[in-house]
Amino acid sequence: MCIRDRHLGVRTNASPREILQALNGRAAELAATKDISAAEVTERSRRNREAWETLGNVHVRAEYDRARRELGY
Repeated sequence: MCIRDRHLGVRTNASPREILQALNGRAAELAATKDISAAEVTERSRRNREAWETLGNVHVRAEYDRARRELGY
C-alpha cells in the first residue's frame, strides 16, 4: 500500500466508489475535529486533495499503479 492508499485507508486496488467513501470519511473526521491548528487543517486537506487527484482519476490512477509496479511496491 502506498502513501495515498495508506492515507485513505483503502486497498491498493480499491474501486473509485471505495476511494470516494474513504475520502468522505476523512473529510468528516477533519470537520468533526475541534482542537486542531490551521496548519494541520491545511496539511490534512492537502493530503486529501492529492489522494483524490491521484486515486480518483482513472487515467492518473493507471499511471500511479504502473509506476508503483515498476518500483516494486
